Amino acid sequence: MESNIGQGTEKIYYKDAYQSVFTARAIACEPAGEGFDVILDATAFFPEEGGQSADTGRLFLSGSAGRDGDAAKEECIPVFDVRIRDGIIFHRVKTPVPEGTAVRGEIDWARRFSNMQQHSAEHLFSGFVHSRFGYENVGFHLSDREVTMDYSGPLTEADVSSLEADVNAAIWRNFESRQLFPDKETLETLSFRSKKEIEGQVRLVEYPGVDLCACCAPHVRRTGEIGIMKVVSSQNYKGGTRIFMLAGERAYRLLTEEHRILQDVSRGFSTSYPNVPGRIRELREDTISLRRALAEAAAKQLEDKIGQLPEDLENVCLFTAGVDPVVLRKAVNAITERHSGIAGIFDGNEENGYRYILGSRISVQPLQTALRENFGAKGGGSEKMAQGSVRAKKEDIEKLFA
Repeated sequence: MESNIGQGTEKIYYKDAYQSVFTARAIACEPAGEGFDVILDATAFFPEEGGQSADTGRLFLSGSAGRDGDAAKEECIPVFDVRIRDGIIFHRVKTPVPEGTAVRGEIDWARRFSNMQQHSAEHLFSGFVHSRFGYENVGFHLSDREVTMDYSGPLTEADVSSLEADVNAAIWRNFESRQLFPDKETLETLSFRSKKEIEGQVRLVEYPGVDLCACCAPHVRRTGEIGIMKVVSSQNYKGGTRIFMLAGERAYRLLTEEHRILQDVSRGFSTSYPNVPGRIRELREDTISLRRALAEAAAKQLEDKIGQLPEDLENVCLFTAGVDPVVLRKAVNAITERHSGIAGIFDGNEENGYRYILGSRISVQPLQTALRENFGAKGGGSEKMAQGSVRAKKEDIEKLFA
């Protein structure tokens, strides 16, 4: 089986995903955006393709390709993006590289290897999803911040947990991956995953017994190099499931940070890790009970306050703090039954603003309009009841109310 090396830019990463330094020659340089696109006759830089972000790195200019010169005299040009079009790979740089210039390229190996860990873990996960559930991988995104995988059917929390365990078991078996370049006749006899129709030479990445998939990206030689794969979260997405995951060093950093947080929490509760969920449940129940008690006390206090109002008082303006909206609405109704004017209750404080409820037997709209025009209040409602929010001084609201 022959590879497609030589068609368009020679793709060194197809031959060896671990080659991070290479020599080549610039065959073109074109203005592009705020920089230039450099075309080399060969490259180890992987372009943005197949849902994976591009490699970054540097080009060092020298007199001839492969020359052992003084590195201090070489001009270093950062490569901050790489794209592919019609088999030609474009290296985006800030400084032009003259045609015919010999260059030494160096990719950012830490970034490359991290991407290899993520992408290889994705193949294992997708392979198990396909074999166990028959779902297709219909979306994949690999950036510096996150890795997402979209599948064509639903997966429960238990399904995801089981799949994660299968992937890690495969990682720890440390078996080899293979890159295949089958001819057309051989390809027709193979059953493999692919997200799109492919023209020309097809490159397959195989994890024996787990997955066979058409893929253009660099992968690890052995699954053990992935280290670990961790599902961060999952959600329903377009009738299927979206998985957020991390692998390798990224997963290690995530788990290290989560462990640090768990340590802080357990110390705060003066308990061990296994007891933290129970302590949190207890704290939540205590908080709910306390809030309920405070709400009942606030409601009783407000009821007493309303009962002490002079019966001949026409308009009523009260201020509260932290009272439940349902309680406030009932209080406004109680006031309007006893008083002929407008009832208004403003809950909150001057620093953070007030949420308010207005009620009247006649109309609250004149006051609602005044609050909006004078203080920029936001809200709405009916003729006899309105609610909203406003940021103003208590005394100014009272003056407006009067």
